[in-house]
Amino acid sequence: MQTHFSLAQLADPKTAEAEAILRRCVHCGFCLATCPTYLELGNELDSPRGRIYLIKDMLENGKPASKEVVTHIDRCLSCLSCVTTCPSGVDYMHLVDQARVRIEKTYKRPLGDRFVRERVVLWNDTTRAAEASNVVRFADLILEQQRVPTNPVDAHASLLAAIRSLGIAQLPWSEAMLAARARIASAREWAPELDLPDVSDDALLESVETWLDPFLSGKTRLEAVTPALLGEALMSRFTHDQRRGIDEIAQIVRRTIRQLPGLVRRLIDADQRRIADLPEHWLLGRECKLL
Repeated sequence: MQTHFSLAQLADPKTAEAEAILRRCVHCGFCLATCPTYLELGNELDSPRGRIYLIKDMLENGKPASKEVVTHIDRCLSCLSCVTTCPSGVDYMHLVDQARVRIEKTYKRPLGDRFVRERVVLWNDTTRAAEASNVVRFADLILEQQRVPTNPVDAHASLLAAIRSLGIAQLPWSEAMLAARARIASAREWAPELDLPDVSDDALLESVETWLDPFLSGKTRLEAVTPALLGEALMSRFTHDQRRGIDEIAQIVRRTIRQLPGLVRRLIDADQRRIADLPEHWLLGRECKLL
């Protein structure tokens, strides 16, 4: 699909993301056959392809959401059948999510809609997941509450808040990454010129939005934060030169450690206290093993 966003518009990351999604659509119409609202109503604007046209016009021209746009976007069930059918890989989910955000910002719903409709996403400590519900309320009185599938975009803030509450030390770090963090902490002292970031628990918790938040996209449950994800997120903080510097320091330390047994034996011999092969673990100690 051809787009006409200005360079100023594309400077906004969200707009650039929407433009990339729009350009993947080739108007093939495969999505119509699997869209339940189109099959029920027969209106092109109640299909993914029709909604994409409406969203494109709204975003491209910087328009506030109109009643027509709101009507057809609201009818989308977010079943995402169109996503599995699309041969071009159009990321309809993130596009319609952007449209809904713009609707809430630019469209004033009728009093009745604002009075009774609300979707809330709360963290469940038992299931360790963000859970969404449609709530009907009268002031603070909840009249009806119904669980609905949780949109990962809506769950993002709840998951990040849960991680903050849990603490960095309680995340599932692998032994390899704990060792890497120990190496980095030592390298910060030995080579300050590398300007390595602080990877202590407190520092990582304070900067969690910088290094972990980008890797939580699409996640709704704490179990999705795996050791592999933590490792990838943490190492993304380091430049190529910083990684190379850490590796060089580790190699120097390993060579030094390998030389320690012979040095200690020579010192013992010189002092007339001969001990035949000293066990390496006795010489190196637990902290050296991390290196």
